[in-house]
Amino acid sequence: MKRYTVRRLVLVVSAVVAVLGCSRETDDGSTGENGDDVTTGEDATVKGQDQIVEPDGDTGGGPGDTGGSDQGGPQGYTIMDCQQLDQGLNCAEGTAFINLLQGIDLKGVIVTSPVVSSGDKMDGFFVMDKAGGKYSGIKVVFAKGLLADIAVGDVLDLNGDVKEFYCMTEIEALASTEKSSGAAVTPTPVAAADVAATSAATEPYEGVLVKLENVKVATEPDKYGTFELEGGVQVDDVMFADMQVPDVGCSFTSLVGVIEYSYGAYKLYPRSAEDMVVSGEDCTTAPPKEDTVKGIQQAEGSTTCEDVAFGFSQEVTVKGLVITTPQYVVSKNKLVGYWAFDGEGGEFSGILLVFPVEASPAYDIGDKLDVTGTWQEYWCLTEISVDQATDAGSFSGTVPVLETTPDKIISDGEKYEGVLVTVKNVEVTEAVNQYGEFKVTGGLIVDDQIYATKPDVGTKYTSVTGVVSYGFGAYRLLPRFEADLAK
Repeated sequence: MKRYTVRRLVLVVSAVVAVLGCSRETDDGSTGENGDDVTTGEDATVKGQDQIVEPDGDTGGGPGDTGGSDQGGPQGYTIMDCQQLDQGLNCAEGTAFINLLQGIDLKGVIVTSPVVSSGDKMDGFFVMDKAGGKYSGIKVVFAKGLLADIAVGDVLDLNGDVKEFYCMTEIEALASTEKSSGAAVTPTPVAAADVAATSAATEPYEGVLVKLENVKVATEPDKYGTFELEGGVQVDDVMFADMQVPDVGCSFTSLVGVIEYSYGAYKLYPRSAEDMVVSGEDCTTAPPKEDTVKGIQQAEGSTTCEDVAFGFSQEVTVKGLVITTPQYVVSKNKLVGYWAFDGEGGEFSGILLVFPVEASPAYDIGDKLDVTGTWQEYWCLTEISVDQATDAGSFSGTVPVLETTPDKIISDGEKYEGVLVTVKNVEVTEAVNQYGEFKVTGGLIVDDQIYATKPDVGTKYTSVTGVVSYGFGAYRLLPRFEADLAK
């Protein structure tokens, strides 16, 4: 298990970063890496006038040399201009933000993908210029609710800021005008070698809608929904959660998708079943992937995460979750949550479910749910941001409570995260502080996020029950109601 910087220290460092012009807002209003695709500040901006590289590799005179066509014009840039900026092409791996251009116009670009979530506050989609080919596509991110009713084939004029987000070129759209709809969306033909996951040769196709033909499946999907083709192409289910994958050795007659750069690799995202044409009747398909709480909690993305906002995210579907707590406020005016377990219990069996505050679904302890949403590590707290929840009845048994000790929670809390536990025969050793926390025997923090109480130092409990959470660099116990604090 790797846990890094204590959260309060991260907030101070992040505040300094914000002053330098490379910030993003987290759930609680602080700043940190790996959150929504939001960029502010001007200090790192590169004025693209001297950075534009034309298709033949020569340095051009910047935007305005396009003859006044839809793709640029005197006041505009082309997607190719944005994708060939020197700082983007030479991005240092692991750099959260490079601000490239501010307030540019992209004229007459064609939407190539549906809108998908790009974090709690941002959504995204891909666009292309009419010509297609290398450097013809780019990802567009925007604040949730800003751009409505975007559909594949829409022709848009966009205004926004161009940036590198962990070496993926994006335009953060500030405004959009729809010019028409129903335009032809023609993918660019490529070979597997053109779009291999770890090849520098793939860079010209970043953001581009591409088409592969007669490519063979080389691996089964991993726990993140990613599989590989012969030739080193990685295919991911980010846009198509119900993606069905042919058996290893089977071929796609045609495979279409957009290329994104994420976690150090280029990946192809099919958009729908129509993008995945399988060759031959003998090739069966696996059912859509279902995830488990234990699988999520023990995955590398959870156990080795960095203590930063949104250090990891992945679309998941988990069935049979059982509610173990009342609803509580996760983020003021933004999110509410419930803790749940997998119906089996034991170590690694619990997880936090978060919902937009406007949804505020009403669940009782023991209610069962099937959920689809985004698994994310928020300051290394594993949670599912729920997009859809379906009633699956009620839990027939008694919600299990795992007995443990304060020292085990403090030293090995990852296995207890989200689990309903009890510690016995403890005494209050530190009074309640300004954050509603107090400590009991062994230094275990008891927090008031769900139920608030103010015991005096020396108060003895025969048992304290609650769910184990993680925050501000420490594991902590969250009682649910008065009965969880037994004297």
